[in-house]
Amino acid sequence: TGAIVAHVLRPTLSRTADDTIGMYYGGSQGSLQSVASQVWSATYKGVWHLANAPLGTDSTSNAANAISLNSTAGITGMISGGASLNGTSNYIDYGNVAGLNLGLSDITVSAWFKTSASGFAPILSKSRSADETGGRYCLYVLAGQVSFFLTGSPISGTYVKTVSSTASTYNDGNWHYAAATVSRIGNMILYIDGVSSGTPINFGSYSGVNLPNADKFYLGQYPDATGQAPSAGNYFGGTLDEVRVSIGTVRSPDWILTEYRNQNNPATYITAGPRVTPVSNSFRHSVRNGV
Repeated sequence: TGAIVAHVLRPTLSRTADDTIGMYYGGSQGSLQSVASQVWSATYKGVWHLANAPLGTDSTSNAANAISLNSTAGITGMISGGASLNGTSNYIDYGNVAGLNLGLSDITVSAWFKTSASGFAPILSKSRSADETGGRYCLYVLAGQVSFFLTGSPISGTYVKTVSSTASTYNDGNWHYAAATVSRIGNMILYIDGVSSGTPINFGSYSGVNLPNADKFYLGQYPDATGQAPSAGNYFGGTLDEVRVSIGTVRSPDWILTEYRNQNNPATYITAGPRVTPVSNSFRHSVRNGV
């Protein structure tokens, strides 16, 4: 008995037909472990299951691990354990993770969250600047509405763009999956529970944003004007789980819907077939009369 969570390296999966994947267990190779660089492609700059020990450990080969923890571990998450944040002082600080800087690249962020907060509840954030024009991004919930914003100072002009969910009911105390993508041609799309929500933004191509390397990456906090310290009142209250950031790629709608489905209810996404027991046959050949 028990549950098994596995990451499978496979070049393609069909979107129209069921695929079959075999699993070997026991025997002389039963102790083999996965390799992070093969489980998570190079575009994954941080994957935090928030059930790892210690809490805040990055599962990719980038080792973007938390440097300061101020949250409660050991609680039930969407997938195994999660991080419980009290909304007034809890957060997870990852420090300056240069790999999470947006720079000239596309970006995809995603996370599971559960909150009943009525105010501002930042899920993840990177950077902030005093003049509100320096590059930064943040996924958050405000009065039940999920939003993702990106600010930047491209070569020409400055922009501050926000895409928000259609509904404002996501502070209902239930688990929800939020994802956002931004492409270099300027398309920004927000997804809630696997489907696009709100009006996608097309703000024209950009050639990069001014995202200082010194600014920190946080879960559950939106930092002060220096990008270096927690800001009063900007805390997430609730539970976070399975946070992922990809730099250099825009995940497709099919990808995001698949992520939601296979994590939300694995029992309906995957059907386990019967166990096949290897059969050992012994053959004997008798030679008689030289034949």
